[in-house]
Formats: sequence, structure tokens, C-alpha cells
Amino acid sequence: MLIHAYRRTAATQVDTGRNKIDFKPNAAGDVVAEVAGDADAELLMGITEGYRVYEPKAASKQPKQTAEEIAAAAAAASAAAGAAAVAKGSAFVLKNGDDTLDLGAMKDDALKAFAKENEIRLHHTWTGDKLREKIKEAFEG
Repeated sequence: MLIHAYRRTAATQVDTGRNKIDFKPNAAGDVVAEVAGDADAELLMGITEGYRVYEPKAASKQPKQTAEEIAAAAAAASAAAGAAAVAKGSAFVLKNGDDTLDLGAMKDDALKAFAKENEIRLHHTWTGDKLREKIKEAFEG
């Protein structure tokens, strides 16, 4: 059985008390070992926070995207999400020309980061819609 030491990044030797098993990085960089003994495999598989049956990742058939292509796709998705938010009548939509941003779709951490990036001061106890209200007020006020 091929077992993956999924938290490891370098070769290591594991002593099961019966055998010493050498885990080594494979071509994909995953640290794996062929474990022949059922008792050894059972012991390692019982340590779920460190080992699992190895399942190689399928190679992606899509060509790699450039940073510009990724940014353009993200901008298009953001614009589509903003248009959908406007269409459904979200109360927390910011508009700037053709650009829209639905604050309602953002979590508190993202809202706080957005506010900091735009130099909007928020109280540390505010959450959820209170954050959204204050950000929207800062942009509209």
C-alpha cells in the first residue's frame, strides 16, 4: 500500500516497532512510502493527522494562465457579481462608474482589510452590517 505522509516535506524514516519505513518525496513532491506489512499499514493509517492512502493528483490539462489573464477573469467575475447584486437589490453595493462592489458578499475580515486599504476608520467591535454601513457611508458621504 502506498502511504502519503501528507504533512511532511522532506524524507523521513518511521519506526513502527516492527519495521523502519523510509518516506521519500516522489516526482510530484509528495512524501510517500510503499508499506508492505498489513500491521504497519494499519498502524500508520490509524494516525489520521499524519498519514493517508496516497492518491496522486490528476495532472491539469489546462494551460497555465498569465497573471494578466487571471486578473482579467477576476475583474469580469467581480463585475458580474456586482451586476447581480444590483439586480437583486443589495443594500450594500458601492458603484464607481461601471464598477460595482457588493459589500454584502464580503466577510468581516475582508471588509476590515478593504476599509484599511481605503483609509476608512472602523471601530474594532463592529461586525457584519455595521461594517458595511460605515464603509458605504464613507464612500457616499
